[in-house]
Amino acid sequence: MMKRNNWIGLIIFIFFLVSEWPHIHPVEAFVLFSILFLIPLSFAFIGMFQRSGQKFWLAKWVEWAYPFAAISAMLAFLFDSLLLAGIWFLYTGLVALLGFRRLMERGLKPIGETSIDFGLLYLFLGGFWFFAYIAEWNIMGFSGLIVLLTAIHFHYSAYFLPIFAGLLNRKIIDWPMTIIIMLSPITVAVGITYSTAFELVAVILYFLALVRYGYRVWTTSFEKKWAKRLLVFSGTVLIITITFSVLYATGTFRGRVILSIDEMIWIHGAVNAVAVILIGLLGWHLESPKLRGNHFGKPMSKVKGTWLIGGDFLAKSELTGKEKYVGLVDKMAELTSSDFDVNKLSSSIIDFYEQTVDYELKARITWSKWFIPFAYIYQFISRHVQQVHLGIQKDWQRMSGDIVGIDSLKDGRNKVRAWVRQNESGETIFVALYSLHSHQGQTYMNIALPLPKGNMTGILKPLNAGANLILTSRSYQDGNGDEGIYFRTRFITIRLPLAETFTLQETSIGTLQAHHQMWIYGIPFLQIQYNIAKQT
Repeated sequence: MMKRNNWIGLIIFIFFLVSEWPHIHPVEAFVLFSILFLIPLSFAFIGMFQRSGQKFWLAKWVEWAYPFAAISAMLAFLFDSLLLAGIWFLYTGLVALLGFRRLMERGLKPIGETSIDFGLLYLFLGGFWFFAYIAEWNIMGFSGLIVLLTAIHFHYSAYFLPIFAGLLNRKIIDWPMTIIIMLSPITVAVGITYSTAFELVAVILYFLALVRYGYRVWTTSFEKKWAKRLLVFSGTVLIITITFSVLYATGTFRGRVILSIDEMIWIHGAVNAVAVILIGLLGWHLESPKLRGNHFGKPMSKVKGTWLIGGDFLAKSELTGKEKYVGLVDKMAELTSSDFDVNKLSSSIIDFYEQTVDYELKARITWSKWFIPFAYIYQFISRHVQQVHLGIQKDWQRMSGDIVGIDSLKDGRNKVRAWVRQNESGETIFVALYSLHSHQGQTYMNIALPLPKGNMTGILKPLNAGANLILTSRSYQDGNGDEGIYFRTRFITIRLPLAETFTLQETSIGTLQAHHQMWIYGIPFLQIQYNIAKQT
């Protein structure tokens, strides 16, 4: 169903056609057709809501500002106005910020949602080239027509095809196809600018990925018959038009014209605009593939740290509550899910988490060799902040600590308790705020560490390994779970390129060993061995 912005855009486009009919530049008309009609149709596919049901404030701005930006884009063509072109340019920046916001909070998985975000980011480049055309900038010696064709590229294939690939991934995951489609607008542009040979290779890879997209559409089951018919038609025409792109790139590489720019304008203008993009949009609207999970608005602590945390941070910030706790969880059975059976755990692991105050810990910290220079720098900072202060000594050291009840209303999560740990020198190592949350039948351990101006939250998924327990932030469901490590501020939540796994095993009744591993961008940089024993 068309919404208000779709009708507004269509009416503005008709007005442009009527008012400029004798003087219409076809390329300008193609750009405006995307701006005024196709782009607002695509907004229905973008996940703009948090779990609470609230819409991102950026998404509200994108929808509210669209009519003003669309009218400005149309008038920019009519009056060659830099100011009005700048409004559309700024608007595409707002759309790109929405994509950036989604990408930062969710991370690179699921790959289909990342592909959609790339489409939103590419629109900003379309806004730039649109502005450059109105400004008559001479960019790298390109003629005005080439600048405008570049604007078309980023308002059509660079914007819509990553979105289409993302929507297909909501039904069937295809990493190779999606990555190539995501990156091809960049690689093709680099080839056009610097190397005809590179351009030819990029276009061929793009061609193969789009052929695979068409094949996937043919072979994937759809709920709506007409959706499949429309998407099969759109995908088939896409393969035909991209074949012409390969021919054009081949002619450029060989220095012999196979297709002229005027011919390519109509192939990539009229045919792509209607037979590929419009028909594809209608097909995806009919099918309306849903997000596999809502990745936005995960339960996280509202507590933000100061430049000095330390053991008295909780009292100074008036965060302590009346509840008394003796364990990191009340009952390990609360973590039971289809992926985790608490009954398989050893009794000592269950007792440790439910009666944590009865145990003492010794830890040995080992930094990876490549990270040691950074560890020295990090130690200087962490000693000042008194949070996540691990040090660089390799010997076993005793850790002492308390569990403190936290005011859950101030934290924003349920049954929050803090585990405050010190080393043998009395320095604060961790101030960690523990809670649990559940989503889609899975319960996670939710641990927040206050940091200056925000907090770092580790959301850990429990897994069985025989009688042992694994708690991990590493994704095992193509990114559809909540597990991950995040940095939360007042304005944005960022999924960090960090991962951690705790493996706990019982060595004897009342005695445990734990192995804590951490990675950055998949590269191991930290290991902590724990000996945990029940106090007698």
